[in-house]
Amino acid sequence: ESNWQRLSTRELEVLGLVSVGLISKQIADKLFISVNTVNNHRQKILEKLRASNTNEAVTYAKNLGLI
Repeated sequence: ESNWQRLSTRELEVLGLVSVGLISKQIADKLFISVNTVNNHRQKILEKLRASNTNEAVTYAKNLGLI
């Protein structure tokens, strides 16, 4: 199983919103979840993709056509 396949639907959704420039507060408002939850998703995304930062995670996901 590839790293990206371990991403949940919500994590992919968060990553997609990050990729269009939304900040955690905007993502939280859009998805009706707390900023803390968004930040937890962002941390999990970095861990699962073994990315050192959000830009790297977004680039990886875009290259795979996930977002």
